[in-house]
Amino acid sequence: MSVDLSWATLADLPELAALEAASYPADEAASEAVVRARIEQAPRCFLVAREEGALVGFVNGTRSAERTLSHAAMRSHDPTGVSLCIHSVVVAPERRRGGLGGRLLAAYLERTRALEGVEQALLISKEHLLDFYRAAGFELVGPSEVVAGRDPWFELRRGVL
Repeated sequence: MSVDLSWATLADLPELAALEAASYPADEAASEAVVRARIEQAPRCFLVAREEGALVGFVNGTRSAERTLSHAAMRSHDPTGVSLCIHSVVVAPERRRGGLGGRLLAAYLERTRALEGVEQALLISKEHLLDFYRAAGFELVGPSEVVAGRDPWFELRRGVL
């Protein structure tokens, strides 16, 4: 089966919000309003994967002028920002552990390479996913100052896309 990739639109919002909610604990998942804002403000930073029309995953982010992640950097979108702040890398539960997440993240980084002025990609990760992101070329910066939920987060960085 082939996976079709496209930029998110507001028509995708209900499915995206539902998959986000199903993929993160309630105190970490972005609300539907936040997902909507990311689509509206940063449409070329929100990639959707579909298989036979069904949503199977997505990666979204926003841009920031900051060079490290902070709550402020992740709350707003600066269309000229040098950092691409990745908020979510999500794969439908039934498609996890099959390589789709790695392929989707690689496609996202390739497509966002066209964003003029972006010098790096930043994200936060739980400890159990650090190896996944390292395999995608990210390096561990250290514990993140961003707090969401009860588990600690770690900041990772990948240089020029």
